Amino acid sequence: MYILEPILRKLRISRITKNLPKKVELLVDFGCGEEAGVLQDLANYYQRAIGFDGRVSNRKISEKIILQQANLNQRVNLEDNSVDVVICLAVLEHVLKPQELLNEAYRVLKPGGILLLTTPSWVAKPILEFLSYRLKIVDRREIEDHQRYFWNKELKEMLKIAHFDLSKAKVSYFQFACNNFVFAKK
Repeated sequence: MYILEPILRKLRISRITKNLPKKVELLVDFGCGEEAGVLQDLANYYQRAIGFDGRVSNRKISEKIILQQANLNQRVNLEDNSVDVVICLAVLEHVLKPQELLNEAYRVLKPGGILLLTTPSWVAKPILEFLSYRLKIVDRREIEDHQRYFWNKELKEMLKIAHFDLSKAKVSYFQFACNNFVFAKK
């Protein structure tokens, strides 16, 4: 484990918990990671959860959490309008088709459902590369896997294309403009 990664995860989680509704029946994590750490950290916020990631095997890891292997560049195994909250933390920058992932989040969310997303901005690129390549406190493979970075304006346009209601969306920078935070409602 790299020293900075647990700190960054904790900061992302605190951003998410401030925006979670009080009652969440089904929460889905696109890009949950091998151990679904965020889902485990958020266990008090939902009734049940499904984590999707290409690096997991299909399995139940607790009474509330199921993991499913999925290519996040393709349709996931969920019905339309079936999910209360989709989270996608530090994942969008890794997928080849980020617009399609946002479209998929919209498809699976119930009317009024919420998307909570974080992704690095272009400001973060040289900083992450320095922390990774020079200081070695961030996993180099993770940074090399970044397909792209995002400005707020780009994310708003992508949300619009996915049909999210922009009048109810918040897209902002945090962590000194190094990261984007998205709150969007279907």
